[in-house]
Amino acid sequence: MATIQLRNLPEDLHRGLARRSRARGQSMTQYLTDLLREDLARPTMAEWLEENRRAQGGRAPLDVSVDEMMADTRPSTSQP
Repeated sequence: MATIQLRNLPEDLHRGLARRSRARGQSMTQYLTDLLREDLARPTMAEWLEENRRAQGGRAPLDVSVDEMMADTRPSTSQP
């Protein structure tokens, strides 16, 4: 198992982490491990955008406005 050591952690941050870990009945190590697991379970914005781009088949680039994307779904208002 790997080890991480934090240096120069501000005292107020340390106190807050200790308070929260005690409130959950956990050691600070277990509390911080849980926080890191939760963080890694969520995709980064870049990962989320890439996943959605792939799911959409690359059809919705970020530079296209919502109005432009919705234009394909709206009924035509022109009369023949």
